[in-house]
Amino acid sequence: MALIMMQAVNLVAPTTTISSKRATPAKLSAVVAHPVATRTSVVVAQASVGRREAALAGFAALAVSVLPAGQANAGIFGGKTRAEIYADVTNGLIDQILMTITLSKEDESRPEAIKALKISSNDWVAKYRRDNDVSGRPSYGYVYSAVNAVQGHYNNFGTKAPIPKKRAERIVKELKDAQVAITRGR
Repeated sequence: MALIMMQAVNLVAPTTTISSKRATPAKLSAVVAHPVATRTSVVVAQASVGRREAALAGFAALAVSVLPAGQANAGIFGGKTRAEIYADVTNGLIDQILMTITLSKEDESRPEAIKALKISSNDWVAKYRRDNDVSGRPSYGYVYSAVNAVQGHYNNFGTKAPIPKKRAERIVKELKDAQVAITRGR
């Protein structure tokens, strides 16, 4: 029979004091517990933590323990890549433009559709105009040209005037070319 001897280890819990003054840099370095090991006990240094730091630490601990972890947005880890997101957003805008320009003048949903198209178009342009990876693509040029034509028409002639047939045909052609370019990754 072998006897196993165990040595007790005493742990001293860290004590914190909360003060109303901001912690100075010297106090911030003392926030990290510095264990001092001996044969039988571990001593943890005392730290002074301000109310703000304690509240932030408590909130961070609560958020980590309660909120679910989201999915990472990276292509190799299962999320969509920037190119896939661009393709999805641009195809959605193309569908919205095609639907809006084909609405009849008497359609009751036409003014709301035009307002929604203006918001979507402005968001799309603001998101991708300064993105050098996207703004050089042919699909971007086609969609940007179509957005300019549609928004220019509605800004100049109002929402009640239908888009002329020749302009509408050119817009539809540009959007179809953009869809082809997107499917090719361009």
